[in-house]
Amino acid sequence: MEPNIEEVAGRIRALREDMGLTMQEMADATGRSVSEYAAQESGEQDLSFTFLYKCAQRLGVDVKTLSGILGHTRSAFTLDTYTHTTGDMQRRAAEIVETFLTDIFGEELRPWEESARAVREPSA
Repeated sequence: MEPNIEEVAGRIRALREDMGLTMQEMADATGRSVSEYAAQESGEQDLSFTFLYKCAQRLGVDVKTLSGILGHTRSAFTLDTYTHTTGDMQRRAAEIVETFLTDIFGEELRPWEESARAVREPSA
């Protein structure tokens, strides 16, 4: 039996309070206004996975525990169903690959870097 929205929201609220975090801090962590966050923490609104994931990150809850809170028996199901990459994650991955390739190819990579920079910074 999967927990209902109010039960999950209550667990988030209890953990936030136990950790001494304010609603403002959680709203900032989840990218919501305080009123939007409050509506979700109270169970008045549906809880998206993105909201739950961002709460879990801020509260230090791992994916396995989050899966259990959602009523999933396997964390693989949770990850397969809900995970996605954010723009920040994609940019960071691109930076890592760029550094790796530059370390390997050095100056031979310069034309590629200039081309990529032109795409990122189109002329006015």
